Amino acid sequence: MKTIAIIQARLRSTRLVGKVLRDLGDRCVLRWVVDRLRNAKCLDEIVVATSTSEADDMLVAQCRRWQVPCFRGSESDVLGRFVETAKTYAADRVVRVNADNPLIDPLYIDRLVDAAKRSEADYQSYRRGDGTPVMLTAMSFFAEVVSMSCLRRADREIDDPFEREHVTLGIYTKPEQYDVCWLDVPSGCNDPRLRLTLDTSDDLALLRTVFSALGPRAKSAGTREILDLIHRHPEWLRTMVALNHSNPKTAVAA
Repeated sequence: MKTIAIIQARLRSTRLVGKVLRDLGDRCVLRWVVDRLRNAKCLDEIVVATSTSEADDMLVAQCRRWQVPCFRGSESDVLGRFVETAKTYAADRVVRVNADNPLIDPLYIDRLVDAAKRSEADYQSYRRGDGTPVMLTAMSFFAEVVSMSCLRRADREIDDPFEREHVTLGIYTKPEQYDVCWLDVPSGCNDPRLRLTLDTSDDLALLRTVFSALGPRAKSAGTREILDLIHRHPEWLRTMVALNHSNPKTAVAA
């Protein structure tokens, strides 16, 4: 059974154009995602899935330089892009990762895939104690896993353009149609103030502060270490509250 991570990335993001190639410490945002994912033990391959738009040519060129596989598909039909990527790389199971989450935690990727293997669910991810799926929060640590059979079925059954743009939205919101399983996030991640994703220039400024404080530990620091660091800086949490208020996480596309 082949498990691949597909990183969803594009350069024409509406709120911060080119955000995944913006500098963050000693490398760009997307490179952090790739490098942290490489610490996961469960992944057979990591692939960047971007669009056929000329705007994403620079992203593809960067992937070539890094020797990271890259697939190009529809810009708006992201579900279709994921299915074609997974087919091309002969995946049995797909870990979906957003390129705007530079603090993705490989430990929780491994735990997620292990749980998905045991449950054999169509879809598995994490949710907070209040029941909110992490994909609808602004945390950066987690991902979701979908079986290839489920992706193919969703591709056949889901017609709504908004659901297709957001890939798994039409799966995990329909537990009566798909076998959906959840894991609980660590207790420290139940704090709704947390915001470590990248949507705006203010998010980028905050992330640069966090990565500067992490220093050489940025490539390997786990969720608990990062949370401990954040709670030593209450001013960061105040900034996160303000950012969450002005930029709620209402979408899941990078």
